[in-house]
Amino acid sequence: MEMDLRAGEPIVESILDPMDKVLLVARYKGGKSVWAQQLAQSVGGGHEFIGFRVPHPQTVLYVAGEGDLDELQDRAKAMSVLLPVPNKGVYVWPIPELPFNVPAGQRLLLSTAESIKEEYGRYPNVTIFDPVYSLMVGSMKDDEAVGRFLRVVNLYQALTHSAVVLVQHTHRTIRVEGEEVEELSEGFFGSMLWKAWPRRVYYIQQRRGKVFEWSTAEFRRKQAFKEPIQLTMIEPYPLAFVRRDERLDPTMAAALALLGGGINGISTTEITHTLQKDRTTVTHALNSLEVLGEVESEIVEGGSKKWRKRVWVNGTV
Repeated sequence: MEMDLRAGEPIVESILDPMDKVLLVARYKGGKSVWAQQLAQSVGGGHEFIGFRVPHPQTVLYVAGEGDLDELQDRAKAMSVLLPVPNKGVYVWPIPELPFNVPAGQRLLLSTAESIKEEYGRYPNVTIFDPVYSLMVGSMKDDEAVGRFLRVVNLYQALTHSAVVLVQHTHRTIRVEGEEVEELSEGFFGSMLWKAWPRRVYYIQQRRGKVFEWSTAEFRRKQAFKEPIQLTMIEPYPLAFVRRDERLDPTMAAALALLGGGINGISTTEITHTLQKDRTTVTHALNSLEVLGEVESEIVEGGSKKWRKRVWVNGTV
């Protein structure tokens, strides 16, 4: 009774604690993997995660149940423009050869954790399973199959003391007895065990275009925020979710994110090359940001412009 079982600072303030159990739910192509990989890059590199502070870098195991290796690498490179990760910050395990809810798969998962400890000097602080349906055998609605998978995850967590994030998605509108079920209801999750296991449940919905909404399930006491957070997905380079600002179109949001840490400034040519967008579009976006007071420019040799973000502290630039 005297032990402090919740010792240690958060991994991501308000969002993820040590030994946490998190379920992220999104529809097919709903941004779940971008969110999950951005979490990995933010924690692995010690960067702020969509406005939430990461106190210091920690080791992440990202178990990718689907997607080609070159696709995962491309996404990581695109995110690294904003969220660089040092060596051994994120360990990616692509397409494990066995499902984890069978004895051989359980042994494989635990032995992999031991291998990472041997190589990195510690177990992963955060482990992301993305998506869970491709990492288990059996139906997502089968309590027995789901129960076996979650027991293995619990054993893994007891061994490693890792926070765990499970990523789940649905492929179509879910109906029970011919009627569409309420989102985040028992029917949405399939087995009731998915809903019972986590301490935190996050849900991402794509509203329109590149506008998304990130919310937290009210049936869990651990709620990071009460009102949904509006997000904009910027892509292809850099690739990330950012807090939505209604004044900004996606190109403006991408340029502002890119300039976020700039001190000496970046030229229009460099920004155009990085964003992989038309120069006229980028120039218009930068000029619009300057009008809004978000960035400032200076004329350098040759008559070209260099840009940097304006940083406000106590009302002063």
